[in-house]
Amino acid sequence: MKKFTRVAAVCDRESRAGFTLLELLVSMLVLSFIVIILGEIVSHASSILQRVQGKVEMFREARVVFASISQRLSQATLNTYWAYDHPTSDADLLAPTKYIRQSELHFISGRAANLIPNGGGDVNPGHALFFQAPMGYSPANQGLGNLLNGCGYYVQFGEDSSFRPPFVTTPKHYRYRLMEFFQPSENLAVYLSGTGNDWFQAPITNKQSIRVLASNILMLVVLPRKSAAEISSTADLLSPNYTYDSRDKTSQGGIWDSVPPPLVDVMMVAIDEPSAARLEILHGSTPPITGAASPIINSAWFTDATQFGQDMASLRTALTAARLNYRIFTATIPIREAKWSSTH
Repeated sequence: MKKFTRVAAVCDRESRAGFTLLELLVSMLVLSFIVIILGEIVSHASSILQRVQGKVEMFREARVVFASISQRLSQATLNTYWAYDHPTSDADLLAPTKYIRQSELHFISGRAANLIPNGGGDVNPGHALFFQAPMGYSPANQGLGNLLNGCGYYVQFGEDSSFRPPFVTTPKHYRYRLMEFFQPSENLAVYLSGTGNDWFQAPITNKQSIRVLASNILMLVVLPRKSAAEISSTADLLSPNYTYDSRDKTSQGGIWDSVPPPLVDVMMVAIDEPSAARLEILHGSTPPITGAASPIINSAWFTDATQFGQDMASLRTALTAARLNYRIFTATIPIREAKWSSTH
């Protein structure tokens, strides 16, 4: 009997050491809350990661394009030589009195509205630049890596029907796009006498040698300049109004004629596709950034090089106020063939 009592007591203690049904329910409820909270944390972290990755992907094209522009621009050349200045007779050739630097090639930059045929500040905001570089592109002559090509970049607003395959029947999309002018060596027209700017303007008019390099690029700013060591005051600015023309014999007293700039500051503004789609909903086929009632880009910006910092601050403020997700890419690109010096 005592043995039975001891066994019963042990069993009673073991039964009291277990969990009751209420305790199990409470434990399961707490565990469920923990699982739910952990799930929310993981989901939120995953959502943040996806958004960050999405933003990186959205601007990856712009980043690659900007690197391509920088690489090609650094190779711009004028292949200059020294020759007698405008002989008027055979006698002048026998007794030259003056030699000047000359080149048939061309480096030109400035407001896109002035350089692009039929352009305007709303359709072609910002700046454009055109030059030659030894890129070696020639469908008819393979393996000649030093052949010259005509290169150029500008921003243009419009629809995309002419830049997509004919079987694509989706509605037209109105966007700002970075356009590239890339002329094959066998079509290089810069050597034709008396062409002026026709070597790039005529192909653009005829939609030749141009392509869309990237979509959703709002603006391109180009500032040719000297090195910091050669600038003592604002009067020394190479292109105070953002305009540079290697064929302009009157600028800077003519001493920069047929010489590429030593440095070029390039700035590019890109927005993501949701921001561009929202602009299209609001403005349709009307250029939204300068032609709207509240322009995102003021046509007076980036016309005075001394105001570059203020213009950049105003641009950022306007882009933020318009609730656009944007990135601004900037670089200072040295021109390898500049052979620049303060005395020339």
